[in-house]
Amino acid sequence: MLKPTEDILKYKNFHLFYTNLYERLFKLINIIVDENQFNIKLVKDKVNDFLDSYSYYIIDKKILTRTDVTEDKRESDEMILERLKNFDEFTASLNPFPSEEFIKIRRELERNDFNLSKLGDKQYNDLMREYYKFFDEVIKILQVFIGVASVNGFLPNILSKNSLSTIGYANYDYFFKELEALKIKMSEITTTLKVNNLFRCRRCMYSVLVIFSAYFKRKELFSKLASELDFTFLEDEKIMKDVKKGYNYNSVYDMSPDMRKNLNENIIDPLRHNISIIKRYMAYEFGEIDMSPRIKKKYGFDPTWT
Repeated sequence: MLKPTEDILKYKNFHLFYTNLYERLFKLINIIVDENQFNIKLVKDKVNDFLDSYSYYIIDKKILTRTDVTEDKRESDEMILERLKNFDEFTASLNPFPSEEFIKIRRELERNDFNLSKLGDKQYNDLMREYYKFFDEVIKILQVFIGVASVNGFLPNILSKNSLSTIGYANYDYFFKELEALKIKMSEITTTLKVNNLFRCRRCMYSVLVIFSAYFKRKELFSKLASELDFTFLEDEKIMKDVKKGYNYNSVYDMSPDMRKNLNENIIDPLRHNISIIKRYMAYEFGEIDMSPRIKKKYGFDPTWT
């Protein structure tokens, strides 16, 4: 039997591999943030293609021990094939999307140049509910993928991680350059909240949280903040009616007082507050683990108070 080291390819360009991996990851996140034509099939295909291409790093979803690394445990072709087929379960929650009704409504929307105000109230509600239920599933899947794969060296590791999961040839500069570009894009999208960008703001914040989730130490706080970026208002018929009407106004100040109050109290103000808290949380986490410059000396008092 061959020893474990005898069938290793001599040429290893891990730098190129990680450059391509990070490029594809950030392109996928940008598709999730920017998609604006309710094209579930496009996003679904991109997600499946990405996950299939890097499934090797999470198929077993377990951390290797030193014994696993050193022992020569060869599996049969049948065993490998079964594991490859079982990976379908990882994205099974995406299978019901899009529904026939969604496809029908989207065709109607396409005929009207994607003008949402042209849809009837029921069509609009059904379209939005299925579309964002789909995105919730996509982001949850990516969160699991990143959470599992980062332990095995998928992302640049912080120093406290086990040495077994350290990457040897990752292109750190490219990764952090893309990460900073995503943070800037997040700020550009979420600085000003309007009715017509509420959904994109939420998708953007949620996506960035997921990408960074491998680095956050306060997991319970992360989960709480992520859960508050929800779309529970999609089930409220009155709010949804006001949101749909809101597309016809340049700003909330052009709306009637009642409509403006309803949207501000139930959607805009809570989302604005959550976005601010999340940005502060990310600034705190990045500073604490040196992804951003760390405060050299902690104050023994609050310097913002006189």
